Amino acid sequence: MRTHPIRFGAIPAALFAVAGLAGCADFERATAAWGPAALNVESPVAPAVQAAQTQPMGFPSFRSVPPALAAVDQRTPLQWSRTVQGLNREAGQLTTWAQENPSLAPTTTAAFNDSALKELKYNAADAPPVDQATQSEAFANSLRTQAAPPPAPK
Repeated sequence: MRTHPIRFGAIPAALFAVAGLAGCADFERATAAWGPAALNVESPVAPAVQAAQTQPMGFPSFRSVPPALAAVDQRTPLQWSRTVQGLNREAGQLTTWAQENPSLAPTTTAAFNDSALKELKYNAADAPPVDQATQSEAFANSLRTQAAPPPAPK
């Protein structure tokens, strides 16, 4: 008696075939993509949808796909790679600069606010109450003179 050995590749192929057939067990659901979609008859647009489903439609072909627009970036994969590498390099340079200059690149809004107030030599006690309009204007003018550049030489 002569036996035929089962090849190793036959076992996975058989398993895939069984799994594929098990997926097709619900034939109605598997073939629903080729028929009309389920329709909610209670919907106010149901009659229009049903009419649209029964109308014959053509299927697009690859020839009907329009060419790429000229405005779309037509880079080769190598050009895209170089662009990404350049952006990564610039991001690294920015991170390095921020680490080397922590006072110039505050990491939070509160840190920026604190550094700006230190530059202006702001003291909260100097700020007048809100209801004192004249003192408020004088205080604002003093801040503006600190922030404004010096007049041009004549």
